[in-house]
Amino acid sequence: MSKVVNIRHLRSFIAVAEHESFTAAAETLAITQSALTATIRQIETETGTRLFDRTTRRVSLTAEGHHLLPEARRVLLRFDGAISDLRAMAQGQRGELKIAAAASLIEVLLADTIRRYKQRNPEIKVVLSDSNAEHLEDMVLSGEVDFALAARFSQRPELDHEPVVADDYMCVCDPQHPMAKDPSPLDWADLPKTGFVSFTPDTGVGAFLSEQFATLSGASRTDEVSSTTTLFALLPIIGGYSIVPALVAARARREGFAVRQLNNPRQSRQIYLMSRRMRAISPVSKLFYAEFKGGLDARRLPRGVRLIGPEVD
Repeated sequence: MSKVVNIRHLRSFIAVAEHESFTAAAETLAITQSALTATIRQIETETGTRLFDRTTRRVSLTAEGHHLLPEARRVLLRFDGAISDLRAMAQGQRGELKIAAAASLIEVLLADTIRRYKQRNPEIKVVLSDSNAEHLEDMVLSGEVDFALAARFSQRPELDHEPVVADDYMCVCDPQHPMAKDPSPLDWADLPKTGFVSFTPDTGVGAFLSEQFATLSGASRTDEVSSTTTLFALLPIIGGYSIVPALVAARARREGFAVRQLNNPRQSRQIYLMSRRMRAISPVSKLFYAEFKGGLDARRLPRGVRLIGPEVD
């Protein structure tokens, strides 16, 4: 690569070629004619070729100049496009937004925000991933995503957690289960001792149930699933029940499962917006964050879900 010829040289060369005049090109570039002449001479000296035939009335391209012109235009177009893209990214108009969330949170907490965000920023590519709580933390720490929405799984000091909502734990069962006949709230101690389906410990709900279920209910854990999709497929097969947060319970109701509030004691989880501590937030992410926070108060939340503020963390 030449250390002498740069974008300025190419821009000057193209201007002279298009105007067929050093005087007109210099005016367009807002430089003196002598400076422009020196710039073209530098290209010719560096390449060992003559780019223009000069007469008293006209400047025309040589064969070598005709060969260089389309390449110079192509390079300049790509360069100007890259600079334009950088400006757009700095203003949050273009780029890529990478978000991750627990699957149960996407429909209620993210869908409306993403819809509005895409309408206002159609040039921004949104990459949305879902996974369990442990993997979501790893994705944020590695930089694979800009931020994630999930329950806190660990106490990693490299992560910032901003509380968003809290949702109560509820009992969900197949509509044919005996508990489905009574819609009233249920005490933990009244849960059946058998037939319980838990979640694997690498999920946020599974981590909570591993620590608290036996103490709160006196029942023992049996089967396990790794996702709500698997849970909803399994419950009608075995006729069991499970404990899920209210955001998951809302989906369970829509799919025909029976849901009962759990009391004595009332237990809930907190959902956080997770980001990597000390990491600069991109303009694209800042715009989405503002859109998300601005829409929280107006969002219609399911039964058992409530907004919480930073003081709760």
